[in-house]
Amino acid sequence: MSRILFPEPNGTPTEKVHIPDNPHLAL
Repeated sequence: MSRILFPEPNGTPTEKVHIPDNPHLAL
């Protein structure tokens, strides 16, 4: 899985885990 940063309203990016749309990859 790839880790990407999502911008938050307060300006501090939060690190979250990207879940693939493919069911067979999201085990």
